[in-house]
Amino acid sequence: LRSVAGDAESVATIVRSGMSRHGRSTRSAAPSPIGSRWSSFNRRRDRSAPDSRVTLPPAFTIVTPVDRQPVTDGDTVIVSWAPTGAPAHVALTYDAECRFQSDARSYSTGTLNIDSDGDGRESVDIDPIVTFAQSTAVSPITRCSIDIVVRHELQGLLDPGFDGGTSTGIVSRKVTLDYIPR
Repeated sequence: LRSVAGDAESVATIVRSGMSRHGRSTRSAAPSPIGSRWSSFNRRRDRSAPDSRVTLPPAFTIVTPVDRQPVTDGDTVIVSWAPTGAPAHVALTYDAECRFQSDARSYSTGTLNIDSDGDGRESVDIDPIVTFAQSTAVSPITRCSIDIVVRHELQGLLDPGFDGGTSTGIVSRKVTLDYIPR
């Protein structure tokens, strides 16, 4: 179950469909009372896997930076959010689209940091994000749009009757930075 509103995304379940240990096909059906922030999985056949569930992390808001904040070479941006998300695993990723004087475009995606201390803030250096685009360019970059995504994840339980797979509750938020080279 996935719920998307604007730049906010909540994912109640991610479960691999597959074969049960009895050789029967399994699929997850995920009735999810999002307001209660939990979900359960039911198999259409073979009712022997009742112990699967996942909880969504609490909703959060990105506090800094502001959306469309301008950045340039050498900048470090503090990305902060509230509430912090603890005890959820918190990771930051980016998606960048850079444009060049030649009208070419370059796309890159990567992992930034994890919030290992649980304080709800991480520093993001801009240079490594745009260095990849610059290294493959045949003309100078004119600008980049950089989406910083903060993901809070909680692992759920998946009944052994599903024979593999995972269940993860994810709440993510995105902020976009506008890069213009010096």
